Amino acid sequence: MFFLIILLPILIGLLAGFPTSLLLKKIHSAKARAFAVFGGTILTATLTLFANTYLMPFPVLNFMLSGMVYSAVFANRMDKTALKETMTYCNPIVVTCFTLIILNLGAPLDYHLILGAGIFTAVYIIFRAA
Repeated sequence: MFFLIILLPILIGLLAGFPTSLLLKKIHSAKARAFAVFGGTILTATLTLFANTYLMPFPVLNFMLSGMVYSAVFANRMDKTALKETMTYCNPIVVTCFTLIILNLGAPLDYHLILGAGIFTAVYIIFRAA
């Protein structure tokens, strides 16, 4: 099961990344390439969600691993100039999504538990923030 949890997201990223990279080579507009990249991202997330829901006994697949493989495939198969042009349209959305992910991870944090955990926890958080 452990290997399946790792290999299935990698396979999904490859399955979405290769067709997207072929499509990106045929598109000449940076804006259109950005839409194709986001379309591939949605495809990757949908395939991972489908596999997580219907193929696994309980939800354990890593969406981030699928996305990393997907983006690595199309980024390494694209012309570097075209990639740079495309990412100028993608970067604002990517930064916003990462901010939302970080906020979502911190949202359920109970600060009363941190204060009750002792001085070492406080020191760790302060140095980690710095």
